[in-house]
Order: sequence, then C-alpha cells, then structure tokens
Amino acid sequence: MDLDQLHTDIERYLREEMAPAEQQAFESRMEAEPAVKKEVLLHVLAEEAISQKIEEDVRTNMNAIREEYPLPESVPLWKQPALRVAAAVAVVLVLIGSFFLPALFSGGGEETQEQLIFALIENPVQDGERRGGSTEQEPWKECLPQFNDKQYRAAIDCFQKYDASVVEVQQYLAHAYLELKEFQQAERSFEQVLAEAKAESEAATDAGYHLLLIHAIQGKPGVLPQIDRLLQDPRYRHYENLQQLKSILAEQPK
Repeated sequence: MDLDQLHTDIERYLREEMAPAEQQAFESRMEAEPAVKKEVLLHVLAEEAISQKIEEDVRTNMNAIREEYPLPESVPLWKQPALRVAAAVAVVLVLIGSFFLPALFSGGGEETQEQLIFALIENPVQDGERRGGSTEQEPWKECLPQFNDKQYRAAIDCFQKYDASVVEVQQYLAHAYLELKEFQQAERSFEQVLAEAKAESEAATDAGYHLLLIHAIQGKPGVLPQIDRLLQDPRYRHYENLQQLKSILAEQPK
C-alpha cells in the first residue's frame, strides 16, 4: 500500500474535494479494505478531535494504534461537520482508550525524552531565498509556502515532483518527514543530502546534525561520542543545542 498516496486520497475525501464517481470508488475501497477504513478513522481523529499537541502524539503512535486496537464495525461517511466532530470523539474513546486520556487530564507532567530532543530541531536555512532567484529559476520554491505553513504532507507531495538530486529538495523533504515523525524517510533524505552536498556546507552540517537527533530519538549507539567530537569545536553551528542534547541523554534514560 502506498501510504503517501492513501493519505492524500483520505485528505481529499474528508475535505469533499473528490468528484462524485471518485468519492463513490473510494467509499467502496473503504468497505473492501479494512486497513483503508482504519486510516480514515485515524485521520479524522488526528485532524478534528484533539489539540495540536495530542495530534502530534497521534501521528507518532499511529502504527501502535493500528496493531493494538480493533477496527470498529462500520465507518460513517463523514459529510456533516457536526457529525465529524462527534464521530471523531467517539473514535478517540474506541481506538485510544487509555492511550492518551491520562495525559489529557493529568494537568501536564514532565516532557518525554523524545519531546525534549524534538524541540532541538531547526528548520533549514533558506539559502535560495537569501541568494535571490525566482520559482522560474528554481521551480521547487513553489513548495516553500506549504512547508512554512506546516502543511508537511502537502509539501512532501510538492517536493517529490522535482529532481531528487537537488540538495535543497532533499533537505526540505527530510525536514518535512522529520516534522511528521516519519524517521526512516527523514533519515534516508538526510543521508542523500550528505551524499550530494559539499562537505562542510550548511546543508551538510544541517543534515548531519538532524541525523544525530534522529539517532538519539531511536536510541542508536554511538551518539554521545559523536556529540563529544562535535563539541570540540565551539564554532559548530549547533553547539548550544548539542550541549542540551548531551544533557538530555545523560539525565533521562530511555
């Protein structure tokens, strides 16, 4: 299943952007494929039932939810806004159970290690805008408004239209995947930036730094020695963030 295309189709369906024939075909697919039906429920949950903070948590834990919770008997056709909200609340109760509700009523609490590390993400320096140039000269720039508006899924769809060997395209793809916490895709894109960018360039430094954050979140070995090596140079662009990352890893074991 192509999840990127499925997510696009679900968003178009929920926004009523499909033609009648396409809408009918998608609803038939929902009835025929339980996995598609569950994805629709998860999108309604993420988009309409919860706050921004919990929405981010839902995206992080979608895979766990798919495995952990049974699929409801039927999927309503989400046509009336009021019914969408009510149905989404029901989905929270059925699918999530105690998965997120304690966090909603606990009045806060300490941030997790992943949240603390995630706060160290830095968006790419928009070199193309600083140099000047137009979308005619660098057509991939048409995708920047979607990225800057935090419409990361739409930004990914846009950037994927362009040459993958263009460093800036891969850099923004990597950051969009990272913001959606799709760490494997982000890792691949950052690695491609390192392969294509000039050594010691801002793009290479940015990619190396964010790969280190991903590896820290994933608990991969060797992160602390890499941090110590980079901290030997106080001119390193992300020096202060690396100091914070080292403290996070030292104080909060996974």
